Amino acid sequence: MLALLLTTGCYSQADFADDRATAACDWYDRCDLLDVLTYDDVDSCVAGEGPADTGFSCVAFDAALGRDCVDEIESAGCEDPEPASCDGVCAQPGDTGTSTTQ
Repeated sequence: MLALLLTTGCYSQADFADDRATAACDWYDRCDLLDVLTYDDVDSCVAGEGPADTGFSCVAFDAALGRDCVDEIESAGCEDPEPASCDGVCAQPGDTGTSTTQ
């Protein structure tokens, strides 16, 4: 239980949003999508995909799913869909929060 708390309990929504932007932009770069998305490089992508620019907010943040989401994006192939764990990061019965990230 302590190990779970140490690996997910301190993982904040802000950390997730930053990590997700970085992982997504690295994925875009690996899959040659930065130009298609009109980013010059990974850094400009992260700046454009980060929480301040996307309006990411979450009412009920699930840190464990947040880490899973980032890990799965980091290991995704170019043909893989967005990991299902990403859909549940903000899940709460009756209110899923707001996320404009893709």
